[in-house]
Order: sequence, then structure tokens, then C-alpha cells
Amino acid sequence: MTFGKAVGEWIPGILNLSEGSLSFTTWTQETATRWNVKDFGSTDDWFCGKEAQYTIEFFNACAEIHFTVLHDICGDRTSFLSNVFTLDDTTDGDCLSTGTELPTRLSESKDYPRLSGDSATVVFGANNYALVSVSNTAVIVQRWRSNPGTVEDEVHIVDLASHPEGFACSGVDVGNYLTKWDEDTCQGRLCFSEDACAQRLELFHNIGLNDFEGDFCSRDLDNEVVTEHCSTGKQWLRHPDDCVAQDVPGGCMYCAGIAMGETTTWCLDRQGAGCEQVFGSSVRQAYCNLQFECPAVSVGASLVMFICSLLALFLR
Repeated sequence: MTFGKAVGEWIPGILNLSEGSLSFTTWTQETATRWNVKDFGSTDDWFCGKEAQYTIEFFNACAEIHFTVLHDICGDRTSFLSNVFTLDDTTDGDCLSTGTELPTRLSESKDYPRLSGDSATVVFGANNYALVSVSNTAVIVQRWRSNPGTVEDEVHIVDLASHPEGFACSGVDVGNYLTKWDEDTCQGRLCFSEDACAQRLELFHNIGLNDFEGDFCSRDLDNEVVTEHCSTGKQWLRHPDDCVAQDVPGGCMYCAGIAMGETTTWCLDRQGAGCEQVFGSSVRQAYCNLQFECPAVSVGASLVMFICSLLALFLR
């Protein structure tokens, strides 16, 4: 099992239940010895979402840990935690091996304000599974696989889950990043080769790992924005009150956040949901930290445009 860096008042963990079957958990301390544990994802899309309670005791100068079940309806988790675990604080020289911790700071991004520029720590477990704890906001479970080259190593990154929801990329989107590792210090910088997930690309490109302060990546991301429309379909270019026709495909909710010291405005796709449902969704929590509004029409809009906007809101 692997514990990541604490996120606020809870600790993320990976339980290696069996070969190829892992569950992703959160641990919250209730007393000096009693902890609450709850799954938030797994590698095989099955996990026990009910909260359980265990006591935790340490032995042999904190090198050995014992779990005692107080309440848990999940048999697989109970069986796994009935084992005696010993601390493994050694690595085999591979910078992606079990026990390696790589502190970093995510890149600044106007498109993804909730994680923009936040400090993060990558903690690796068995088989290159990693817990990426981001400030006091979230944990993202990933898998990093190295593909050694002659000059630079290429790292393949795939997201598996996040807690809270909404911070992980799709599991089918693979990110390829080049880095030069210092094998003695595990310092390096991630430089994108290609990544199908725009969120991970903007946040991970050019980050220094393990306090690396060397050269930056030679390639920059293309951040060109089309400005002649009301919205790019992802971000508002003007406040929706200024968009008389509400010309965003599918209709959007408007929200604003802060990234790189400036306000960035997001267009949240309803996907058939009403305003209240979108407000409570993980998507809004991931991208909107200042202001949230339902679609609005400007005062100058015609009655026909107003009726069309209402129909779009309730019928989609």
C-alpha cells in the first residue's frame, strides 16, 4: 500500500488488493488511533464506496503498521488490511520507483484556475502508480511509465481517478513528456511531447521535479485565442450579458476563477443538466472559484431571443 502527501485534513492512499486490482482511498483521522477510510476509485472500476473505521498502531520504531477493523462492510478491503505492513523507504535507483517523492509546482494556466500554479507532490507506489497531491485541493491518481531514450527519457502519464471528482483526465488520454533525469537527485523537468488531455498538458508542461531549477523546455504551448466570437466553446470571451444571441453550442453556464493573478472566465457545458445540477457538479468545483451564473440574455435582446433562451435552458 502507498500513502501520498496529505491534502488538507485527509491523506490519499493506494491499496494493492491483488495483482492488477488497486483501490484508491482517503484516510481521515478521528482520534489518536482511529481513522476513517473510504474508496473513491479503482483500476477495475469496482470499489467499496462505504466509509469504514480502523485503528492504526505502529511498532518497531514506526517501521511496522497494524490495522484493526472497527467497522467495514467491504470484505476485500478488510482482508487486505488484516496483513502486517512494514515500511519500505528504499528505492532501486529508478526515479519512478516505489517510495520516490517528487515535489513540484504546477504551471500557471488561465484555462484551469483551480490548480494553476499550485504546489504538488508526486508519490510513487508499486508498478509506477502515483498519487499527485495538489496543495489542499485534490489528489490525482496516475501511472507513470518510463521509456528510456538515448538522450532524454520519455515518460508516459495516464490519469486513473481523482478526489474530489473532476480533476482527472480521461483514462484513454495518454500524455508523453520528455525529461532529463539526474539519477542521483531525481531532479528533472517535464517537457511535453504530446498529450491528448489539454488540462494535464497546460499544468504539467515545464514543471520542475524535486526542486529542479535548470533550463526550461525549448518548446512553448500554443495559446492563441480566437476573439471575434462570444465564446470559444470553452471560455467566455465576453460576459454572457454582452452575448445577445447566447451563441455557444449547447448552452453554457458562466463561471469565473483566478489564474496567474488574473480572472479567467469559463463556459460550463450543461450536458442536459439544469442550473442547480451544474452548480453542484464536480466540473464547477474544478473550474469555478469566484462566480457562477446561469445563462442570461442582455437587456437589448428581443422577446423572441429571450423565449429561445428559456426553451434551450429547460429542454436540453
